[in-house]
Amino acid sequence: FTPYGSFWTNDLAGLREEFSQNRIPINLRGLCEKEGYRSIALIPLFKEGKIFGLLQINDRRLQKFSNQDIKFLEKVVISISIAMTRKAIIQSLEQAKIQAEAANHAKSRFLSNMSHELRTPLNAVLGFSEILRSRERDLQKSRFLDSIHTSGEVLLSLINDILDLSKIESGRMELELD
Repeated sequence: FTPYGSFWTNDLAGLREEFSQNRIPINLRGLCEKEGYRSIALIPLFKEGKIFGLLQINDRRLQKFSNQDIKFLEKVVISISIAMTRKAIIQSLEQAKIQAEAANHAKSRFLSNMSHELRTPLNAVLGFSEILRSRERDLQKSRFLDSIHTSGEVLLSLINDILDLSKIESGRMELELD
């Protein structure tokens, strides 16, 4: 076994006791001998510090693997592990992006709906305040109505801006030339 956790042998015949003593839970020797393999290498694949698989290389020749071969295979497996971890991270980021886009779309729909729901009663307030302003002769009441009407127009402008923002975010904004 190497410090990385790899195992190899260049002569399976010498493995009579090795696997039972180390409690390796596979009948590797029997399977490999049945297929005629003499040299084997097992390189662990790590993910987040835990073994999640093995790269197994078999050969029917004796003395197939050297220390350099095993070190090279360990580097290959490390690259594979990095690539798999990177792929998992990319998939996680793509899923987070999809969720963020869905949340943004839901927010835009909410803003649009709320803008419409607020605009309807506000238009009624503005309309009735305009009617009352045109009929009111008392100066103090007329100023109150002017204040109500002006505040309503400011509020309506804010609501329209919110609706415009939600249209821009959802890509439904239409420009008009005057």
